[in-house]
Amino acid sequence: MIQVTGATERDYLFPAEPATALAYYNDLGRITDCLPHITLKKRVAPDHGRVLYQTRELGAYAIRIFCDLQTIADWDNLALTVRPATTAVPVPAAAGLYSAQAHGRFASESRFYPNGQQTRIVYKLQLQAELPPPFSLHIIPGAVLNRIAASITNGRIHEIVNGFIEQSIAAFPQWREQQLTVNS
Repeated sequence: MIQVTGATERDYLFPAEPATALAYYNDLGRITDCLPHITLKKRVAPDHGRVLYQTRELGAYAIRIFCDLQTIADWDNLALTVRPATTAVPVPAAAGLYSAQAHGRFASESRFYPNGQQTRIVYKLQLQAELPPPFSLHIIPGAVLNRIAASITNGRIHEIVNGFIEQSIAAFPQWREQQLTVNS
């Protein structure tokens, strides 16, 4: 099995006070819309769903990792946790000539801190999975495959976090305008 493991933590400023920032991010669909390579495949409830991490690596290998998630907003401590959920049957691991899929574990945590008219958000993200190696890679030793996977995963995790921050901040003004329209 190929070990896919990546994690990172980033701080960033968000253009609203903490309660508004938490309300904005407290939507599984909105979160996944802003995550590069990750799509919401099935929403089970407003705070539960199945997502798919999908990418093509080394120009040839289709990688698919399914994760079941639950969001938990902690309004008292201004925190949002996205954790693995166990409400669905896991996707079975499978490999093809140039593809691999498995069920994995995605988790994130956001902490919201007042910073003048803005919010400082501390965002942590983690992705883990065990993928069966594509058949075309069976001749490569597992330790070598894991080193390659670690390097690729590390780059993708940073790409996902950077994209998430940029896309979520860019989408905020439209959400805020919709909220003002609904509440007026």
